[in-house]
Amino acid sequence: MSKNKLGSAMSKQAMEEACDRALSNHEAQKEKELIDLIAHMVVDVTFMELTREKKLLEHPKGYHLDGSHSCEICGCICKDESTWYDRYGVKCITCQAAVDKKIISKTFFKKRDSYYTMFDLEYCFNLNAKIIRRWIKLGILKAREIPAQGGGTHATFFLIKDNKTFLPPKHLIKSAIAKEIKDGKEEYVFPVPWYQVFDQPLDRIKRYGIAQLLVTAQP
Repeated sequence: MSKNKLGSAMSKQAMEEACDRALSNHEAQKEKELIDLIAHMVVDVTFMELTREKKLLEHPKGYHLDGSHSCEICGCICKDESTWYDRYGVKCITCQAAVDKKIISKTFFKKRDSYYTMFDLEYCFNLNAKIIRRWIKLGILKAREIPAQGGGTHATFFLIKDNKTFLPPKHLIKSAIAKEIKDGKEEYVFPVPWYQVFDQPLDRIKRYGIAQLLVTAQP
């Protein structure tokens, strides 16, 4: 047996052991192609990170990246001179300015469970932006607003530590998984808001101020 055939046979055997079933040659080939693709992606990402880290040694305070990237704080796409990379990750220069001004911390985006975004509040509590802005204006809800370069607001965040008695910790309101039955079989699995799972959802967060306002919240 040639080395190529031997390697293919060993790979097929390993995949069958992982799947706990026999695979056709076509299935084995498709699985191998997927594994090869993932391996190449991992190598590319690793090489990119090593290149960035090497350049960071020359520019320890950070530098602009070439091409388009997603800001790890606001999620917006930024490009070339509008990017900033340092040991805390990739950011747009607007969010980096907010870090420099201490509006948010350097490690902010690494602690996703420590804050809510506008979308989080809308989705998790079935609210709309108008109600949220009203609560901010009344001082009920404390927001961290990142100023936009041309005026206005670039992004808004709500830190749980700023709203300890008002916003519940995120582990209490995690999305649940729902299944849809079709023709007697479970075919669809999809996330649903936490409040659709519990019979008395407000009891789960009754210790927090938002629970009282959700009862009477109107657009």
